[in-house]
Amino acid sequence: HFFDLYRMSPGSVLGRSLLGSLAARLKHSLLSPQSVALSFHPSHRPCSHPLSVKRAFVPHHFSTSYSLGRSMAVANGETSVDVSKPPYSAPEPAFVPKHSARCYCGAVAFVACEDPVDAKICHCRTCQTIHGAPCQWAAIFHKHHIRFVQGVQHLRFFNNEVGSPTHQLPCKVTCGQCHTHLADEGRNMFLAFPPAFQFPRGAVPEAFRPTCHIFYGARVLDVRDSLPKYLGHKEKSPLFSE
Repeated sequence: HFFDLYRMSPGSVLGRSLLGSLAARLKHSLLSPQSVALSFHPSHRPCSHPLSVKRAFVPHHFSTSYSLGRSMAVANGETSVDVSKPPYSAPEPAFVPKHSARCYCGAVAFVACEDPVDAKICHCRTCQTIHGAPCQWAAIFHKHHIRFVQGVQHLRFFNNEVGSPTHQLPCKVTCGQCHTHLADEGRNMFLAFPPAFQFPRGAVPEAFRPTCHIFYGARVLDVRDSLPKYLGHKEKSPLFSE
């Protein structure tokens, strides 16, 4: 048995060889083409940004086919995502990436075909605690403008409303490898974090620049800028009076 083999000869050449063979067979059976089939167009090109890694790419055209039905299990064993719906579904032929993003280690990558509709800086206590930072900068996209092109199996989710690590919307989206915070996924919108994006020459596009501060009453640092500062949500709460 597997565990008997491990106990008897964990350091031997034979033991390592047999364990490696067994692991390869398990990987093949779990990730065979009959389970998950991924095909990419030959016109894929690597990201040219200096921060990119070999595993991060921006495909011009690509197709992804899943034969697991309507849902794909994520590696934590408890969560599944619906691969028939954005941002986890295969992109349509008309989907042309405009912006690319990845986690720190490069295991997870996603692309956007349009600019964000807005960008905000949130000072709420939840964002401060989860990010370990004074505030959170988020660019807001329609979910159908986002597609994950790499590493869906590495994603982890957390719903802070119920305190559960499940893909129950709205939820936080992170990489399970390096734990980069990638986005807040809502029912219709996808709040991506701009530091994950690879902007040409490092210049932040105008569409990603914040238009306001929200939940500014919970701030831990005063911010001196010309942006409107709301005590709650944008245009749905009073402005902070300086």
